[in-house]
Amino acid sequence: MKRNKIFRIATSSHSFRATLKGQFKYIKEKGFDYILICTKDDLIDDVAVEEEAKYLPLTLTRKITPLNDLKALFVLIFYILKEKPEIVHTHSPKAGLIGMLAAFICRVPKRIHTVAGLPLVEKTGVVKKILIMCEKITYLCSSVIFFNSRVQADYVLKEGWVSKSKSKVIGEGSSNGIDLSYFDPGALDEQKLAPIKKQYELSDNDFVICYIGRMASAKGINELVKSFVDLEKRYDNLKLILVGEEEPKEPLEPKIYETISNDDNIIRIDHQKDIRPYLSLSDIFILPSYREGFPQVIMQACAMKCCIICTDINGCNEMIKHNFNGLLIAPKSVQEINIAVEKLIDNPDLRSRFKGRARSYIEENFSQQEFWNKLSMFYLNDLTSNGD
Repeated sequence: MKRNKIFRIATSSHSFRATLKGQFKYIKEKGFDYILICTKDDLIDDVAVEEEAKYLPLTLTRKITPLNDLKALFVLIFYILKEKPEIVHTHSPKAGLIGMLAAFICRVPKRIHTVAGLPLVEKTGVVKKILIMCEKITYLCSSVIFFNSRVQADYVLKEGWVSKSKSKVIGEGSSNGIDLSYFDPGALDEQKLAPIKKQYELSDNDFVICYIGRMASAKGINELVKSFVDLEKRYDNLKLILVGEEEPKEPLEPKIYETISNDDNIIRIDHQKDIRPYLSLSDIFILPSYREGFPQVIMQACAMKCCIICTDINGCNEMIKHNFNGLLIAPKSVQEINIAVEKLIDNPDLRSRFKGRARSYIEENFSQQEFWNKLSMFYLNDLTSNGD
């Protein structure tokens, strides 16, 4: 029996090994064969083995690089003509543009693009106009657009970039759901916490604020550090843990790097494969980002029963309901971070209520198994309809 073939295309392997982890192997069991396509790096071969998928290299960049992008388009057309996939499914703006163009040219029956964020929202002038044009081309060449956020879908529909008939949100949103058995406080070995507490000299009396994500200006790190400097003057035993890799394209203010290095109460930790211990150690988890698609780290923090502060932006405000399971604040505001943190420091009962409600809300709406099942059913049902 012939198995349907799917191309999944992303700019980098991070989408496959982190954002979409486990999805391919699950859907393969439903009768599909996967080919993963992205820029070659040291990790992608292991990802392909783990997900039981084939891998093909395609050099893609996040920047506007016309010559490289044209070359990538021709390479991808060659791959499609050779492999003849029934579905091409893309992730990230650049992969979407190249992938949907190639799939449209080759008349692939089903062409799906997932919108997991809109970087163009923060852009201005000519650059923003170019990025909007690229989005429109991607949507035009696709047969279906998956949005991982209902608010984001509403925004794009309102702008008139895509028709409602092409737009779809799986369940309540997200790109992969959340593994509730893994992100579970009860599943975390307590012995993992002791070495971390010892290494960073954390005591049971410390009040820990934690951020996990890229160390980028658009993530609100400048404002977070400035807020912490204010707060530690008024509260004893306050600690700030920053976990994540540096983002050269969106550097922090020079003084912020200096503060992070010199403040003994700020703990800087590189990217971690397992973030559960840091979530577990947090009294408050905060994501003060300027823009998001549908941030997985908020789902993970909710599942780990964290008390959460995040900005009132697309994605975040679909998981956190203000004063129900967390606090929503305006982006780019040191003062709002200060007010929210002080409110939670001074109200332990409120923190406790938020923690329990956060886990319950995720359980009810974002189960990973349910998400995978809905996606696989969409693939199967969609293939029974005629291509356009």
